[in-house]
Amino acid sequence: MQNKWEEIHYTEADFSQDRRDEIEVPNPPSAPVEITDVHVYMDRKYPSFRNIKFKLRNNTSKRAVALSVRIGNESGTAEMSGPFELEAKKQISIEETVAAYGDFCGGLFKDAMVVKDVSFADGSGWEFKKPVGNDRAPE
Repeated sequence: MQNKWEEIHYTEADFSQDRRDEIEVPNPPSAPVEITDVHVYMDRKYPSFRNIKFKLRNNTSKRAVALSVRIGNESGTAEMSGPFELEAKKQISIEETVAAYGDFCGGLFKDAMVVKDVSFADGSGWEFKKPVGNDRAPE
C-alpha cells in the first residue's frame, strides 16, 4: 500500500530536494577524520530510502588505512567499514543508501552519522567516544 501511495504522490521536486537536515553529523573535535559535504536525496526507485553522498577528510599528517562510519537512529545502524585508504590531508567521496523510515506512518528516522574508528599506517588509531548525554550518536 505504501509503495502505491509513494508512486502517486512524490514529484520531481521531492526527488531533487537535498534532505541534508535528516542527518545529524556530530564531528567531535578530537576526530582525525571528519565527515563533510553531506547531501541526502530520496531514492527514485524506493522513496523510503535515502541516497547519501559525503566526503571523509583526513585532518592528520598520517595515512589512514582503515576506518568505519556509522549511520544510525533509534531503530538501528548501518556500518560502512573500509579499508578506505585516505592519504594525509586528503579526502575521498563516499555514497551510501539507508532507510528513511520503516513505516511511513511512524515518521522519518533522525539519523546521526559518525566516524567510529580510524587505523593509521603507523599502527596508531582513534576511536569515537560517545559524549555523555548524547543519545543521538549511534553506538
